[in-house]
Amino acid sequence: MLLGVSRATVWRLCKSGALPAPKKLGSRIAVWSVKDLRNVLNSGSLWKGSATA
Repeated sequence: MLLGVSRATVWRLCKSGALPAPKKLGSRIAVWSVKDLRNVLNSGSLWKGSATA
């Protein structure tokens, strides 16, 4: 598990713009680039200013 958060939190982070939008492969399949997610994690900006997650 790369982020260690629930599915709901992942979608909240996407909606807020903290995570990049996923690529949709179908109506029920969404994928992210691991490189993009690692860049967000390494930047340290994911949890800044967020008291809940």
